[in-house]
Amino acid sequence: MKIVRQFPVGLALSLSEVKAYLKITHSNEDRLLTHLIKTAEDLVGERHGHYALTRQLEMTVPLVYPKPQGLRRYIHRLYYHYPFASLALAPIQSIDRVIIQRDDGEQKQLDPHRWKVLETHWPTRLMIKVLEGHSAEIRLTVGYGAEGDTIPPTLRHQILSLVQRLYKNRGSLEEQANPFPRRLSL
Repeated sequence: MKIVRQFPVGLALSLSEVKAYLKITHSNEDRLLTHLIKTAEDLVGERHGHYALTRQLEMTVPLVYPKPQGLRRYIHRLYYHYPFASLALAPIQSIDRVIIQRDDGEQKQLDPHRWKVLETHWPTRLMIKVLEGHSAEIRLTVGYGAEGDTIPPTLRHQILSLVQRLYKNRGSLEEQANPFPRRLSL
């Protein structure tokens, strides 16, 4: 799966909120904390699929075709069940574009009436009304809003906890940069 991101301009959490949570009173590390807030928000989005601030994503995902079960069900599924793409992202605000990658290498952009979002499943399914192709390139908008006030409390707390962990372990990141030992003993 290929993901291209457009990063949001603002911060998911305010700098004063993070400083109060970490019990920091000085302003010497404001730039570092701003970086850690953006990093924590991106990590939560990548790991769990819940993006705090509104952003656009462009991704290529494989299409999943339903498996037929018996001849009668095969005919029924052929007409009523189309392939879908699994989108482990939340919340999805809109899907802006869907391009089908055909088996012969051609691409076909679909009209908006040719897809439907089913949010009753997790991961969210994008049902596509075509019977061809192996993958779909999807451009979509995800996130809870442009302001940090619209983010649910559980997601805010998860980002705060990750900022705290990143802040406490900032010195050990240099040690983890070189995972290989200097000398191997044989």
